[in-house]
Amino acid sequence: MDAMIGNACLRIVREMAKMQGRDVFVADLHVTRTWLPPTNCDPLLHFPKDADQKDAIIIPLWIPGHFLLSVMRPLQKEISFLDSHYFRRADGFSSQAYRNLLRLSVLCVLVVTLS
Repeated sequence: MDAMIGNACLRIVREMAKMQGRDVFVADLHVTRTWLPPTNCDPLLHFPKDADQKDAIIIPLWIPGHFLLSVMRPLQKEISFLDSHYFRRADGFSSQAYRNLLRLSVLCVLVVTLS
């Protein structure tokens, strides 16, 4: 699956959530690839200004071989890391670099909520 197809599928997810009264942001698959080296772009620059008020922030991630998914729920102060290859690793998530980056990002989003 390429990023354009992934984005189209996740657009349907966002639209279905909207029909159910949920305010969901879905990150662009073309953008999330730039968050790690060599570009090291800041993920917070790509989040909406009201990220702290969203019901969910869905972040599709790509690592060589497969996709990962992270779901932030700022209002509940939760973050989930989903990986179809979870059984292949002791910690269950294939990218420690993305995990660390997203934990830091969710902390920054929550600081906005608390201030």
